[in-house]
Amino acid sequence: MKSFIDFVKTSPIQPSLKEEAIDLKVIDGHQFYINIVNYLRPLFPNITDEKSERITLNGYLYFRFLLLFDNFIDESKGKAKVTDNTFHKLMMAFEFYEKSIRGLSNLFDEHHHFWNSFALLKKEYFASIIKEIEISATKKSINEDEFQLLAAGKSSICNATVYAISSLANNDSYNSLLMECIREFHIGLQYADDIEDFRKDIQEGQWTYAQSMVRDYVERSELIITDSNILHRYLFVSGVARYSIEKAINHFNQSIKISQSLRLEDLTNLLLKKREGYQDYLIRIDLVIQKAKVKFTKQKELKPFQSINESLIAGIRYLEKNLEKNFEWSDFLTNAGFGKSWVTAYVGFQLSEINPNNSLLTKVLNNLCVQRNSSYNENIISDGDSTTFKLGFMNRMKKEISFNEKEKWLAFMNKDGGWVTYRNEQFLKNLLGFEAENMPVGGWLTNKLCISASAAYVLSQFDGLKDEYIASCSFLAKHLKSNIALSSYWWSSPVYATSFSIMALSKHPNFREQIVRSVEWLKNQQQEEGYWKNEMLNVPSPFYTALALKSLLLFDSKKYENCIKKGIAWIVQNQVTDGSWLTNRILRIPAPDVEDPLKVDRWKLSSFGINCVADDHNRVFTTSTVVNMLACFHKIFKNDIDVTLQYKANAEKPIKRVSAN
Repeated sequence: MKSFIDFVKTSPIQPSLKEEAIDLKVIDGHQFYINIVNYLRPLFPNITDEKSERITLNGYLYFRFLLLFDNFIDESKGKAKVTDNTFHKLMMAFEFYEKSIRGLSNLFDEHHHFWNSFALLKKEYFASIIKEIEISATKKSINEDEFQLLAAGKSSICNATVYAISSLANNDSYNSLLMECIREFHIGLQYADDIEDFRKDIQEGQWTYAQSMVRDYVERSELIITDSNILHRYLFVSGVARYSIEKAINHFNQSIKISQSLRLEDLTNLLLKKREGYQDYLIRIDLVIQKAKVKFTKQKELKPFQSINESLIAGIRYLEKNLEKNFEWSDFLTNAGFGKSWVTAYVGFQLSEINPNNSLLTKVLNNLCVQRNSSYNENIISDGDSTTFKLGFMNRMKKEISFNEKEKWLAFMNKDGGWVTYRNEQFLKNLLGFEAENMPVGGWLTNKLCISASAAYVLSQFDGLKDEYIASCSFLAKHLKSNIALSSYWWSSPVYATSFSIMALSKHPNFREQIVRSVEWLKNQQQEEGYWKNEMLNVPSPFYTALALKSLLLFDSKKYENCIKKGIAWIVQNQVTDGSWLTNRILRIPAPDVEDPLKVDRWKLSSFGINCVADDHNRVFTTSTVVNMLACFHKIFKNDIDVTLQYKANAEKPIKRVSAN
């Protein structure tokens, strides 16, 4: 919004606050309030562009004033002294306020009826704010009527735009309908905001209707819960989240109905888009509840020390037990839903390296091969990693792979030997809903070291693709010259890409010398207790431990025997009673335009969104990786090790166990 940005740049405001005020991401989030005049103008054709722009600027300035003033109240609660930054924000707020009032005074003289209407709206707004402060202080139960009155009151100031534009047009015949439309929209927004900001509101001492409903549910269940993270889980378990989003959609529907009746096309499109977003959110809520139910059934108690053979069998039994009725494994939850085809291909490949003659794996593979795409799940386009593990699985099971299938796989390989996740930019934009926007997705279309490393390892097992294998190894070796460890775009640790690179390059005598430094680096990442860390979370990781151990086994099992056996001891001692291994967040989802994940300032520990990190909550991804490594160890050493003795050797410093996430 140029007029607002120009005003801020020339105002006596702190430079750092100026940048904050005109941040395009902030302004982009205010599109409804910036465009509200344009949304309503079709009803008032005699309003000039010049007057329309003035109402827009003055209305937006007043909106920004209220946001800053509300923020000032929140930041000042319980504090003996106001910080300099808070003081300067308050000064900026009044710069916005004064500019807004001066602008409105140029449109309406002091005796104009607009000012009486504006005064009533301000009274309603501030009465709602005071009521909200009182409720937050007492944390009393809130009923639905109170909530809706508060939500409507907090949005009442938006009706000033309706009064302003109708006064200038000398036409108030639409006022009641327009104000009802705005009211319904904001009540819907408040229902949704209370769910989206649930944790934040608790931390800031803001009491909401959603919190009130969750507390009532917890008390009825005779529970005592104060931890905000646990309360957040009960937001979904209690049904409050779903109820609130359904109510939000209902209010959006009322707003849409009015907007459509008035033939306000742009406003209707905005409301429809908002409603669609929350309809998607309802689906996510159901997925979160499904995930929570799965996690709730998982055991957390660790098994007593046992032999590797017992550990291996228990792990395989866990995977068999968690195979779904349609012969798929499911794990991870992201914006795209649960990982299905990709997870099934990965787990199938890991198990087929142990025993390709398993009849159950044959059924899994047959089901996988009839699916249309080699992808994360049935809703997503094909990707390089899913295709890699699917063909690797087929190859291990000696299932015929057609020329066409190989060509589709190799289409993800670039001429330099690197591999991409996605190839078709337009298909990817359509999938992400970016087709109508100029949103870059280049980060998901370029070579990825983690994708290239796993592809190279799988290629090492194909007799007829030696040229492609060597090209992929050369690509990885080139990067290893300047980087001892390889960054993993889709994973939370460089251990993933580095381990798969070592596995792949170890298979060819011409490349072994080029990975010596990386092997030493990997060995040195082992912690004293025997495990490798999930670096992003700084916690022990059975997943990365298994990958690291397998790469050392394949490179030189004799040279690194002590290191390997130390890691094996930790793995076996950290197995859960059901045969699985505890997991944590390992799969990261950078924004589609992110080329280098190291430049992302903050990663969300969440299943949804971008720049977030997800966990394999069903434990099949991690468990299959571990049992594959254990089988590899058993095959190479052809004997067992006494993990109890290994533990006693480190008795002075007990083994650190991985915690449940």
